[in-house]
Amino acid sequence: MNKNPRWPKSAPLVVLALALMHCLVPQGSGAEGCDQLRLALRPSEPALPLGAPVLAALEIVNEGALPASLDLGKNFKGNLRLVFDLPDGRTVAARPYNAPPDGAFVPGVVVVKAGGSHTQQLVLNEWQAFTAAGTYRVALRIEQSPESCTRGPLSTAAVIEMTTPDEPRLRQVCNRLAADAKSLNATAKAAAEGLSYASDEACLAALIEVLKGDSRSRSWALKGLARIGTKDAAAAVAREWRRFDEFDRGEALMAFISNGKGDELRAAVANMEPKQPKPP
Repeated sequence: MNKNPRWPKSAPLVVLALALMHCLVPQGSGAEGCDQLRLALRPSEPALPLGAPVLAALEIVNEGALPASLDLGKNFKGNLRLVFDLPDGRTVAARPYNAPPDGAFVPGVVVVKAGGSHTQQLVLNEWQAFTAAGTYRVALRIEQSPESCTRGPLSTAAVIEMTTPDEPRLRQVCNRLAADAKSLNATAKAAAEGLSYASDEACLAALIEVLKGDSRSRSWALKGLARIGTKDAAAAVAREWRRFDEFDRGEALMAFISNGKGDELRAAVANMEPKQPKPP
């Protein structure tokens, strides 16, 4: 009897294949952990006056004992799907988020540790216009992705009440967003983006305050002022014109043009130019 039997020539390949299969199996992030992910959508305020930006916090909680990954899509929004029940009884599926046309985006895969959570602010105006008073119901679903360890989509819902116009209340909401936009908080970007959807002159002072700040939120302030589009809004931009670089000026002009207010901005800038003395 051969006391030292030799391995078949194919044995090393079998061992290597088994090792590779072991490495490809997720270790510590199995479906058991992923099935413990829970969503919540919390509006910043339960009731807002018409014309106010509508923000909500999307919270992903991992109630399991293992880390879990979830792909929110490009810029952490590409895989979000929102459906709105409107005050007039209609149900509207919002258009999915599109990344900027230049192709630049941030991958939206998040890994939530066991017992931890991930929270991000959403500006719901990006998906739906809130133009009528009444109750809005929003259902949010995160689409399944190969980068997510969940077996299927996750969903949640929230209710938002839009009240009749209230200028003092609207001004208060916009001033709070302006203060947040100028801070170093994690919610600063969402606050600036939300403020850009303000459509009433009651928010003009708040937008001007952000415009005069640093460059982090300037583009959002320009978009908001262009959306309001009044002579006062254009004059506010014109007063900052000399401080702007070429990029800021181009962005301001494009924002006003896209809202049909390009002539208002050009006229405001022209009025700010020093008057030349008339020839004798």
